[in-house]
Amino acid sequence: MCGGTNSLRHLKGEGGATADVKKSIEWWERAANSGYAEAQFRLGNLWHKGLPEKSAAAEAGFKSDAKTAVRWYQLAAEQQNEMAMTNLGSCYLLGLGVDKDEKLSFKWSRRAATLGFAMAQHNLAHAYFHGKGTAQDIKKAIKV
Repeated sequence: MCGGTNSLRHLKGEGGATADVKKSIEWWERAANSGYAEAQFRLGNLWHKGLPEKSAAAEAGFKSDAKTAVRWYQLAAEQQNEMAMTNLGSCYLLGLGVDKDEKLSFKWSRRAATLGFAMAQHNLAHAYFHGKGTAQDIKKAIKV
């Protein structure tokens, strides 16, 4: 059975599994370390966005970490996960967990936009419109 499926069961306490946030994260990490891009993306989100203060994960000692998020996004992005590419581009644009780099932000947004991911297309249009990581080009911004 896929680690991601087990992770969700432990997170929600379904399918005979006891709700256990630490166990859930362990399953996501197992799947991610096995190369499962969706798990890598989800771990990136978990580390990037963190969790509400009163969530079970926060009570279990989980804290957000932008550098760890970027590492997971990078792995998933290299496997063509368009959501990870988009988030990685945002991290580079804002300097979250990495040095700010508008050219790398543009690169990852363009790659995800090429795959048809709407959020990345929006980010790419924004980059062209404002000249972030590329030369300003209003015509290209409109076409995206």
